[in-house]
Amino acid sequence: MRFLHSIKAKNPKQVQLFLLGDIFDLWVSNGAVFVKKFQAISDAIGDLTSSGVRVVFFEGNHDLHIAPHWKNVLNVDVLTEAQTFEIDQMKVRLEHGDLINLNDKAYLRLRAVLRHPWVEQLGHWLPGFFGSRLEKPGVPRVARSLVTTELATSLN
Repeated sequence: MRFLHSIKAKNPKQVQLFLLGDIFDLWVSNGAVFVKKFQAISDAIGDLTSSGVRVVFFEGNHDLHIAPHWKNVLNVDVLTEAQTFEIDQMKVRLEHGDLINLNDKAYLRLRAVLRHPWVEQLGHWLPGFFGSRLEKPGVPRVARSLVTTELATSLN
């Protein structure tokens, strides 16, 4: 949490925060159980975006169909596929990374099922019922998945 709060101390309009998925052991849709469990992180991210920090969240295989809360409430750009960004005059490709091994056919089938529109609708209807039973206890995976950049002014 200290890291998220430290970002705001910089010039927020010159900072981008990229969350590369699997930030949480499990977060599906906009379920109140997930918002409540990770309220401190949700509040910190909302505080960052309201101060002008651009936050981009790449959905992972542990946090998916999150746009109802992350995009609509926290004002975070939510992506599901790799994207290229210009950072300090360099083009950088960012992604969650679960599509790096295209030979893992079993995982690709699982990914297709998890991202299917019907599963998304189930996630909206039953967000907390299964989630509270499946999630592993522990701390969010934030430290492993945060990539932050401060634009050119920080490099000079």
